[in-house]
Amino acid sequence: MSLSLEKTSNGIPIATSNENGIDELIYYVDRDDLPEGAKLLERIRLNQPEDYFFPLIKDYKNEEANNIYISGPSGVGKTLFIRSYIKHFLKKYPKAKILLFSSKTKDKNIDDIKSVQRIRIDDDMIINPMTLSEISSKSTPVMTVFDDIEDFQNKKLNIEINRLCNEVIRNGRANHIFNLYVNHDPCDYNKTKLFLKEATQVVMLPYRAPKTTYNLIMEKYLKLDKKTQNQLINLKSKYVVVNRGRPEFVLSDKYIMLI
Repeated sequence: MSLSLEKTSNGIPIATSNENGIDELIYYVDRDDLPEGAKLLERIRLNQPEDYFFPLIKDYKNEEANNIYISGPSGVGKTLFIRSYIKHFLKKYPKAKILLFSSKTKDKNIDDIKSVQRIRIDDDMIINPMTLSEISSKSTPVMTVFDDIEDFQNKKLNIEINRLCNEVIRNGRANHIFNLYVNHDPCDYNKTKLFLKEATQVVMLPYRAPKTTYNLIMEKYLKLDKKTQNQLINLKSKYVVVNRGRPEFVLSDKYIMLI
């Protein structure tokens, strides 16, 4: 397997690189599909401060959607990543709507994006539960963001929000629903194991977090070896994205590498 900066007949787009303000696709190519004599490329680095890699926004017309798990304690940059992801999503789907579910009543970094609709979370959600059909009727595709959804004093409301979130996680793709799920505790495996199971990618922000923050998730869930774990922890990157399934790769703002 190899990375490629050029499209090939069997290349699979896996990420974008923004260099000098221009977006380009990064491809994954199986070893057997490489031209004879081609050099394997397992890692790419960007050196200019303004250049960066970013996860690929999938094409809903191919019955695909992203289920992104974002985890980290307060202050590590989760909101900035969410904002960037929404911006990239709207660049691909400018007419899409973003539905934000959160116990926080405001967040300037998110609320100033016109396409974001903050959903009012109150007892009416218990009386009239929201459905996937209702969500998908907002736009095609549509994105949901679940952030701080376990802080409601009403236990019934907590149960309903989690029910809806789990439904999106399990069946959102069939309704063209892209989803971001934000959790503050990477070690909270029992509460987040469904999303970890269904996530297409896992986002960590280790640069500003204590070094042991992501040990459990990297070892128990992502099944990364110690060498790869140490590489990711020591990356001086704004974010680290681990792709689930095939192809296996890690992406940060400055690196992309096969694992």
